[in-house]
Amino acid sequence: MLSARALAESQAMRALLASQDKAITAELTARQQLPLSLDADPRERAAYEADTRAMTERLAELAQEREREPARIEALYQVALRRLSPVGLVYLWPAPGKDKRR
Repeated sequence: MLSARALAESQAMRALLASQDKAITAELTARQQLPLSLDADPRERAAYEADTRAMTERLAELAQEREREPARIEALYQVALRRLSPVGLVYLWPAPGKDKRR
């Protein structure tokens, strides 16, 4: 059951990272097609450029996370320690010919 859970969560992480990648790529494409006008407030321009840089950096990080994170999640679900407890059984069997009911 742990391996099935690990697989499900790693696939969910892959889907999440792909979704983020797609959204960031779409936003960066939109920013390239419709850049901020040159007469914009310098603070707005600085914020716009900082957002663009942050998205570009995040896009590069996503490529690394797609390789690393699903494997890390699967590793979390691997059984690291197996416990085996010795069990002893004692049978009490009456000796033949010695019936206590008499």
